Amino acid sequence: MQSLFQIDRLSRCRFIAILFEGRFLLSPVVRVFLCCFLVASASVHASESVSLQLLWKHQFQFAGYYIAKEKGFYRDEGLDVELIEFAADREPVKMVAEGKAEFAIGRSSIVIERAKGQPIVALFAAFQKSPLMLLSRADAGIATPADLKGRRVMLTKDAQMNVEILAMLLQAGLRGSDFQRQDHSFDISDLVDGNTDAMGSYISNEPHQMISRNLPYTVLHPANFGFEMYSDILFTSADLIRQKPDLVARFRRASLKGWQYAFSHIDESARLIHNRYNSQHKSLEALVFEGRALRSLAYVGERPLGDINIGRFNSMANIYLILNLIRREYDLTGFVYQADRSESHLLLRNRESEYLAKHKSVTVCVDPNWMPYSGIVQGQATGMDAEYIRYLEEKLHIDLALVPTTSWQESLVMAEHGGCTLLLGAVATPDRKRFLNFTAPYRRISVSLAVRKSAADIASLDQLWRHKVGVVEGGAYHEYLTRNYPEIEVVTVKNSEQGVLKVASGELFAMLAPHTTLSRVFRLNNLYGMKIEGPLKEDWALAIGVAKGEPILLEVLDRTLRMLTNEDSFRISAKWVGIEPGNSGYIQWLWWSILLLTSIVALILYRYYRVAHLSRSLRQVAEVDSLTGAFNRRKIDQELTDLVAKRRSGLADKLAVIFLDVDKFKRINDGYGHDVGDQILQELSRLITHSTREADLFGRWGGEEFIVILPNTDMASAMTCAGQLQEMVNKHLFPAIGTLTCSYGVAELETGETTRELMHKADKALYEAKRAGGNCVRCSNTSMI
Repeated sequence: MQSLFQIDRLSRCRFIAILFEGRFLLSPVVRVFLCCFLVASASVHASESVSLQLLWKHQFQFAGYYIAKEKGFYRDEGLDVELIEFAADREPVKMVAEGKAEFAIGRSSIVIERAKGQPIVALFAAFQKSPLMLLSRADAGIATPADLKGRRVMLTKDAQMNVEILAMLLQAGLRGSDFQRQDHSFDISDLVDGNTDAMGSYISNEPHQMISRNLPYTVLHPANFGFEMYSDILFTSADLIRQKPDLVARFRRASLKGWQYAFSHIDESARLIHNRYNSQHKSLEALVFEGRALRSLAYVGERPLGDINIGRFNSMANIYLILNLIRREYDLTGFVYQADRSESHLLLRNRESEYLAKHKSVTVCVDPNWMPYSGIVQGQATGMDAEYIRYLEEKLHIDLALVPTTSWQESLVMAEHGGCTLLLGAVATPDRKRFLNFTAPYRRISVSLAVRKSAADIASLDQLWRHKVGVVEGGAYHEYLTRNYPEIEVVTVKNSEQGVLKVASGELFAMLAPHTTLSRVFRLNNLYGMKIEGPLKEDWALAIGVAKGEPILLEVLDRTLRMLTNEDSFRISAKWVGIEPGNSGYIQWLWWSILLLTSIVALILYRYYRVAHLSRSLRQVAEVDSLTGAFNRRKIDQELTDLVAKRRSGLADKLAVIFLDVDKFKRINDGYGHDVGDQILQELSRLITHSTREADLFGRWGGEEFIVILPNTDMASAMTCAGQLQEMVNKHLFPAIGTLTCSYGVAELETGETTRELMHKADKALYEAKRAGGNCVRCSNTSMI
């Protein structure tokens, strides 16, 4: 029961009104006493003092917090907030860690601090894109990052503060020695007077100074090259969230309200800062410019103000990892603030809850010899499947009791004859469907072949005709090869390690197994005389097999697995799967070159290799949508432009595109929340990715809009493809909501058309599909509708 001190301000007012309405038989003296007590308690509650450490000097960059304080938004939440301006001895993370401030604002580099073990939690990001960029004079001839080769670039000394800029330069192939790095003077005159060629700047500040001098300028913004980083992240300590969750929720709520007001009233907010917080003596015009520039960084696409998700943070962490600023073992679990941790349980239906209440323990079998995916050590599950077991136990509040086995074949027999209710890491083969139902896949794995180095390159299973190929006994590979490749001589082994050693001894030609498993066996056995061919085009969807007589349990597990977040999946993979060497021959060469020190040239080549490797890695990060894993708009636009150019020059044949858009997606976001909306987009992306041809390109165009590029495809074939996608999506069950539909617009590139004209036709066709009520396919050729 709440105490009177915990009653919110509105409830106190209502209670006071009730007292004076005379609904309670109390004497006037008692009524007055209670009213005074409530007013006093309100005063005590309102005086709860907290402090916020700012990231820099006072400016529009922190307008939301000024507004929340001056407009009484903090006061309405019972908070008295002190805003602490930045100083050299007030580093934000340190201030929170030492308890000198309850809240602070940090750059994207707070990911590094969290990865190092600092117990901080991100509450929201004021800006979806970082304001940091490189500014140059328009007459300097700097249009792309590559143009900075041999030029002077003014940056701060701390690499963590410039990571998006360094990533952008490395992606362009520029290493530190390729440009002249200058210490930052924080004086725009150095750029104006030609003392530097490019200067690290904020999109919201320095461009206004150039405009005021009537000097044209050029901006190189990392976001335009694929490096979108959160900025101005409000964070607090994990301890404060545990001890005072209500205080954190109130501060976050009032702060977001302040930002909403500030961006809706930029001129008014600028005047407030100019009059009360103008320690940098900025002009009112400069503050208004800053506010408008920052608003464009805060509202991106259809994401709500302040939105953060672990997928974006993991993409950012990948950049820090590539730049060697964090260790590979980093863990961002719990870094993103969860306002309502019980939300997932609300998705359970009544009969599901009743089932779980009656079945507190469920037996489960796993593969005991399939690391890193699954294993049994001293009677306990280990590997990735053990992580999934813990995830399900935590979400469903049940005990998944392991039934120990010594082989996968034994686990299959146990599942078939009722020895265990669940079978983890199972592929839904026709034979297994006799006695098991299957959940949605929770993991996909690629398969490869372990062969001796003397073997020719293998790109397909078709090349294994009349060869002896090892597979684990009872595994899905055995059934698959027997059914589809009868010409291959399949030999069963107890586990992957046994099979690989048989290849090494010459008893088998190849061992078929997951790429990660083979890599692990190679490392443990020092098998340098062998190689891994693959991954092959075949991949496997792993699910949980559920005993035929348990339909409700199947339903519960399926719904829970579909709610796996990016954070959950990334945590499990990062813990058990290391970064595998891509070329064992190169590693040996590198080892001997370092060991013997035979050539300075070798070291130089290695240095160039590292730069190229960083460039490729960063380019990959820049091309992938962080939420869905599909190509992003920048990559799709680039690929489409290249294909159109090839078609125009006669190097390619037909070309078609399909635009698809989720119908009534706003209702999903509004009704189920953005987390469920994100899961829907992730599931749709996985579904389409695994349903398109190898030559096709699939990407996220923006929001709930996707695109499929179909090389060598005419209109009729593209329409057929769109119809197949429509049928597949309509039949699929999505997390939380069940079924959904999409609208599809199809267009074919005609002779002489540009990329823009092709996309316009596809967009117009999609519009027609939407206008027809959705869940239909329309094309730019009206005769085919």
